[in-house]
Amino acid sequence: MDDNNTWQRVEMRRDQAVRAALEAADRIVCNASDGSLEETYYLTAQVAQKMIERALYPFTSRMLRTDVERRHKKRMGRTIEDGQ
Repeated sequence: MDDNNTWQRVEMRRDQAVRAALEAADRIVCNASDGSLEETYYLTAQVAQKMIERALYPFTSRMLRTDVERRHKKRMGRTIEDGQ
């Protein structure tokens, strides 16, 4: 099988998964809403916010882990240099 064809199939599968997830989220929001546009928009925004938070989690946790490691190395460097 051609690599380009394989890549296209993978991209199509991913695109279908994203569309299905969006449609499912829309259905859930519409069913949960009181029917007003305001609440529907609010719920949609809340879902989007939670999805963004979830998408950012790996980057945030990696950044925090790196910060802790840097502080630890810096602290250990001072301790060794000070002879403590």
